[in-house]
Amino acid sequence: MSALRISALLAISCFLLLGCQRSNGSFVCHFGVPGGDAYAVADIVAKHIEKNYSFANRTSADRTHSGKIYYVAPGCVPSFTFYEIVEPNDIRVVEELARQSLPLAGIDRVSLVFYEKQNWVATSLNGGGHRGHENAIKRVTVEK
Repeated sequence: MSALRISALLAISCFLLLGCQRSNGSFVCHFGVPGGDAYAVADIVAKHIEKNYSFANRTSADRTHSGKIYYVAPGCVPSFTFYEIVEPNDIRVVEELARQSLPLAGIDRVSLVFYEKQNWVATSLNGGGHRGHENAIKRVTVEK
């Protein structure tokens, strides 16, 4: 019976390790839901970019769906979506800020997507809706 338990524990351990991969300098499990550490890492990058680049007031931009704003999706590779940052020089500045934030966050890369503007299609009076087609200006993975 002891050998059976050891075999079962070994099988479970192997399953869990197969669900993990080495990404961005640490072991990150891929079970569909980012953990608190993924949010913390994405927040470090976001704060560095926001501290050094001028964005629109978030409350106003979220309400009107216009203005220079970003959204972040944590994960194995944090993903940032930027709206209304379309000038090549501004894009280069944000890319460089993202690159500078990598050692601060202890990661190797982030994904950035720049869109011309938000295309929010309201489907209800209380603000609900969905995004229509949005024109991507640039997609880039910034690495150390």
